[in-house]
Amino acid sequence: MASKIESAEWGPWSLVSTAATLPGVPGIVSNMSAVSESNSLNLEWTIPSEPNGPINYYTVRSRFHERGWFYQNTTNTRIVIPTDCNNVTEGTALTTNVAAVNIVNSSKLRGEWAQRDYPVCELQDIVTILPTVLQNIDKIKAINITLTVIIVPSVIVLIMIIGRIVIKKYSKLDLRGSPNLSRRYQLKRR
Repeated sequence: MASKIESAEWGPWSLVSTAATLPGVPGIVSNMSAVSESNSLNLEWTIPSEPNGPINYYTVRSRFHERGWFYQNTTNTRIVIPTDCNNVTEGTALTTNVAAVNIVNSSKLRGEWAQRDYPVCELQDIVTILPTVLQNIDKIKAINITLTVIIVPSVIVLIMIIGRIVIKKYSKLDLRGSPNLSRRYQLKRR
């Protein structure tokens, strides 16, 4: 005797349907990192672990501590932020914030700001300027030789001039006027 399942006929296939939760406020971006160039900061991050829908864009804001915010929007997970260190105290950091934004029914849902401070206005350390120094070593040698040829003889001539002035000044000194000096003078003459 056949069971009902074996004898039942299969009906037509149903349409495939996909379900998803409604978009919402995205989570915080992660893994922010940056590389400082001479006039810019190359900033990267990864998408939030909980995007809560498709990320429409990212808002990036940056500022030096004593200045206002500079805003940029991007659909990428990297951006180049211009840095102008004029009139900024050495060692000042650039504060950067990144937030993911979802748009639902023309409402912008911005996630939490991820924040990092990056030092961008510091004196360049030897590691960053070494390639430039090595590229221009011939020019540096030429400057060094020029300075040696011009400055060293000038210093020697200056010392000689000062020495002559001192000798002339003290050779005209009357040593017999002072009791201590006249005694030394007399001892030397004997």
